[in-house]
Amino acid sequence: MATADPPPNPVESPPLAPSQVHSKVGAGAFAGALTVLAVWGIDSAGIDIPAEAAVALSVVFSFIAGYIAKS
Repeated sequence: MATADPPPNPVESPPLAPSQVHSKVGAGAFAGALTVLAVWGIDSAGIDIPAEAAVALSVVFSFIAGYIAKS
């Protein structure tokens, strides 16, 4: 009785080249970095921003970036 080959291990798969990353994923990553910089700037200005507000800002930036990015 023949056994089927096991599925490939995703940990061992080669990384994607930058040209293979979907533009919406790249936009989301950029939005995350933008959020970190925005929260850092707000904090440096002496304005205390709660963690929940920082996360909400990240979600909003990610949504906007994903919505604007072309497929």
